[in-house]
Amino acid sequence: MDGNKQAWLRYLAAEREALMLRANGLLAHALSGVQPGESKEELELMAAEDEHFAREGLLQLIGEDGSTSLKHIDDLTPDDVPARRRAEMRLLGFLRERNRGHLERSGRRLFRPPRD
Repeated sequence: MDGNKQAWLRYLAAEREALMLRANGLLAHALSGVQPGESKEELELMAAEDEHFAREGLLQLIGEDGSTSLKHIDDLTPDDVPARRRAEMRLLGFLRERNRGHLERSGRRLFRPPRD
């Protein structure tokens, strides 16, 4: 088996593991605790949809134009990887901003400046 094929199989294995974690409520855990300005119902819906899609084996893709679509993991191709990365980066950005807001409201910081 050549290196590209092995890399692709490792990538698919990682995506399948991520689907399993998401199907078991990973996003719901990350979204626990409603913050000011958030809707508990919207967060619950977001988590429920993510779990449903994961159980169905569906992955979100975001095109270069920002359009979103779902694709079954069995239909994924190496050409889909950039769109998968965009989807993951959007979710991570959302979670990072949500966490940053929580830390700012609590007076904590992600990084402490060095002391002189």
